[in-house]
Amino acid sequence: MSIQVLHPTGGSVIAFLFLHYYNGLANFRRRVSLCVRRQNMMLTSEQKRAALLGPCFPSRFLVRPESRTAPRQQMEGFSDSAIFHRWMDLFWTLREPKVVALLTPEEKGYLSEFNAVFESLPWRPIESHPHISEVAADDLSKLLPSATRLLHSLERRTRPSVLQRWWWQGLAFLRSG
Repeated sequence: MSIQVLHPTGGSVIAFLFLHYYNGLANFRRRVSLCVRRQNMMLTSEQKRAALLGPCFPSRFLVRPESRTAPRQQMEGFSDSAIFHRWMDLFWTLREPKVVALLTPEEKGYLSEFNAVFESLPWRPIESHPHISEVAADDLSKLLPSATRLLHSLERRTRPSVLQRWWWQGLAFLRSG
């Protein structure tokens, strides 16, 4: 059984997060990167979770086609590969060495495989938006195996505790009733 937690405005949490970060607050990666870059700073557990949660957004978009509806509506007229590229730019904190240091050896292997395939794709900038690139024919299938493994591993590590999930389900039940 799955319970979808709704934001007070009526949308799903994922759509809310997408709108929240995409519409003006898309500096999520920069904020996490700034936290991570500070010398001699120990990251709190929440900062570590945030740094590992960011890459889940573009990975979910790639791996789970059912999660593409809201991004397609927000970036109407862009191909899926262009949306994915933009999300990589905004949320991919795994470019930071200190975030990569949080990964297990197995996850580092998934990441290096993913990065190699990502860099090998023939990205071409969009003329009207040169900061966004796309792949011809929207063929991102080469990324799926490594992205799927990396996403599953990151989701296991960033999943809220049992108590938090129980609390959110209780709140959702109270809001719906």
